[in-house]
Amino acid sequence: MPDDLTAAPTDLHWLTIADAARLIERRLLSPVELTDALIARVEALDPQLNAFLLPTPEKAREQARAAEREIMAGRYRGPLHGIPFGLKDIYATAGIRTTSHSKICENLVPTEDATTVTKLYDAGALLLGKLATHEFAHGGPSFDLPWPPARNPWNRDHFTGGSSSGAGAAVAAGFVPGALGSDTGGSIRGPAALCGIVGLKPTYGLVSRAGVYANSFTFDHAGPMTWTVEDCAIMLQALAGHDPKDPAGADRPIPDYRAARFWRRCGSGRRLIITPSRSPSPKASNTPFTRRSFVPAPATLAPTSWAALSLPCSTAPPITFRRSASDGSWSRKWLRSTKNTMCC
Repeated sequence: MPDDLTAAPTDLHWLTIADAARLIERRLLSPVELTDALIARVEALDPQLNAFLLPTPEKAREQARAAEREIMAGRYRGPLHGIPFGLKDIYATAGIRTTSHSKICENLVPTEDATTVTKLYDAGALLLGKLATHEFAHGGPSFDLPWPPARNPWNRDHFTGGSSSGAGAAVAAGFVPGALGSDTGGSIRGPAALCGIVGLKPTYGLVSRAGVYANSFTFDHAGPMTWTVEDCAIMLQALAGHDPKDPAGADRPIPDYRAARFWRRCGSGRRLIITPSRSPSPKASNTPFTRRSFVPAPATLAPTSWAALSLPCSTAPPITFRRSASDGSWSRKWLRSTKNTMCC
């Protein structure tokens, strides 16, 4: 992606939500153009990855045309207006099959949308399709279901993590810039780590679960999966808020997440420590390799100056990066430079 956002980007599928939103707001990029590019990528490459259970290209194009008309008429809704997204297939979608990746629900078509889906529609986002999961968001990948499990775009022989497997794969492959997953015991965080993207498990009660298939209601969380922390903040802004349909919903003021975003702390001139995640912590495996894998930090570690990020990498040595405040291109460039090259 070019640093100059006034230039026409050549790889629309690598645009972050924030970057695409800036182009759309300035009328340098059409939601229809972006949507068509992503649909073409899904059609060409998803047969290798199985991230989608049900693409919805016609609905996405219809929503994109409506978004374009609104924006051209001066009714820009905000940074999700005209942005395609995907849904883990446990989110109810009115008139669109919702299977929980199970043969039991193979023909289940809800009559109303989940609250989170409605909120994304209200923000102007466009549904590109329903994404693979583990059956009923539980257990692991199965090969005896009507649809195959999602594959990891970095290496199709490697695990995506779960159960938001399709969401992790779809974002990592550049099929959608953002998706909704769910997290009961790591089902957003695991696929985000294994697919090299950002996943957010929101505070319990912050995002409604109404209309989302319940795995363990007192532990379930609905949350975004994106390329960057800023993009997660953008999606969370639209998703957060009290919903009377969710009895665990918290009725509290919603701050400006993007203004208070954590990635500001990793801006220009500050450093980000990146270590391979062979072990969850130095205490877990106190081996010479593990000790070498963690970059020493000063005793007076300032949280506003440093941040630690662990990437799932089996061979890379510890690397210290300068973090760009503008986008997540550093992560894409670094991941592409490794031997774990994307199949697509």
